[in-house]
Amino acid sequence: MTIKRVFSPALILALLLALIASAIVPASVSTAHAEGVTIFASPFRRSVSAGETQKVWIHTIALAGVSIKVDYGNGQVVTAQATTNAQGIHQFEWTAAYTGSAVALARYWVYVTRGAIYSSTRGDFVLFPQAPFAVNVDVQTPRLHVGDTLRVHVRSKPGVMLALYVRDQAGDTLLTRVAQAGMGGEWYVSTPLSATIKDEQRLQVIVTGDLYGRHAVATGGLTLRPLPAPLSPDTAGNPSPSPSARSLSLAAARRQARVAADGVFSLAQSNARAAVQDIVTNLQVLGQFNSSGVPHTAAYYQDLLGKASSYDGYVEATAQALSDSSAVQARMRLVMPHKAVMVSLQEQALRAYEDGQLMKYTVITTGRPELPTVTGHYAIYEKVSPYKFISPWPQGSKFYYPPTWIKYWMPFYSGYGLHDAWWRSNYGPGTNVGGDGLSSSEPTGTHGCVNIPYANTVWLWNWAPVGTPVVVYGGPNVKAGNAGI
Repeated sequence: MTIKRVFSPALILALLLALIASAIVPASVSTAHAEGVTIFASPFRRSVSAGETQKVWIHTIALAGVSIKVDYGNGQVVTAQATTNAQGIHQFEWTAAYTGSAVALARYWVYVTRGAIYSSTRGDFVLFPQAPFAVNVDVQTPRLHVGDTLRVHVRSKPGVMLALYVRDQAGDTLLTRVAQAGMGGEWYVSTPLSATIKDEQRLQVIVTGDLYGRHAVATGGLTLRPLPAPLSPDTAGNPSPSPSARSLSLAAARRQARVAADGVFSLAQSNARAAVQDIVTNLQVLGQFNSSGVPHTAAYYQDLLGKASSYDGYVEATAQALSDSSAVQARMRLVMPHKAVMVSLQEQALRAYEDGQLMKYTVITTGRPELPTVTGHYAIYEKVSPYKFISPWPQGSKFYYPPTWIKYWMPFYSGYGLHDAWWRSNYGPGTNVGGDGLSSSEPTGTHGCVNIPYANTVWLWNWAPVGTPVVVYGGPNVKAGNAGI
């Protein structure tokens, strides 16, 4: 067997620059004034890839002002200032967010001043571009009706900034979601898909990824069908119709369920799970107010789904949930307040309702096990933007955090509130315990507040006035005043 060696120009250039960098003698010292001082400066690494941490160690006179300027050669410049300690030492540290596509020689300059004393030195190191990466998209709900939940699983590299777009046949964007890939490089999208269509349409799902100048794209598709007439949302002006006013008969619901399943077992199964999940969620929300007058309990539908194992069994579970859904929704419109924010600890999810209708759904992160989020009925008592958090715990406490600014603060009880969290990457089930992962800067849940992705916090801020009810449920009962904040 013959092995052929292939060398790319980029590889040859990288090796050449690395050899040159390794041969560079300690940086020379330049003095702007006769009374200049000696500066020793050394990079932690002679070569760095985009996204990695670089450090430059400085040793000069004590308590001097020291600054650094780093030029990546592609228009990107990094600057920082500091003061040396009593031993004349300081270490600059930063992430090399290099967005270039070629290997480069980064140059840095260090300047030292103390009174009339001034001196400088310079050095360099090799920069490697971000390695190419891929984005994979798996549309887990290939066929939907308007209003159904779209579920997409995206896989890429940890830290990649991801954007998902759903576009119709005319090229118009129906849905946009943005997130950063977690520690495992994965992103799960679960959101209702709304549109106004008369006929079945083929939609395109596009996911883009960006990381330090590198880009990747993946596409998928799904079929969106208009909501069957018997299941269309109420458009009448009456906000509280009687429970049976628009009920779908069980026979009609069975026909709808069979049409939706289209003879496919896996589709019948997923439709049943979605229909049961929807009515169970509505019953759990309704249960926080008054669930009397509904056809069955949440356990009834869960048991019906649990016993289903055949195509007909899943069709029957779907039909039963669809048939009873109108009565449950009518009851929600009747007993729920005009606006309400519902926080489910079990699901790590927030839902915003207006006149009993779901307006917004988002995953969230709530209190860690040691500092659980308070449960019960409350209301937003003020809105502040921006807002500065001051830790109630002293330095040295495992719960201490430095003063932190957020954009939107909506407290509902004492120090508990709804707010954005720019430092958090992941939300949803498990993040109140595992956070962004053990190796991250946010390895657990909150200090008791409800953290919400930024875009959804903006929406909630604009939608919910002071006085909007906030109901926290679905977890251990934590009485007001008994938790950690």
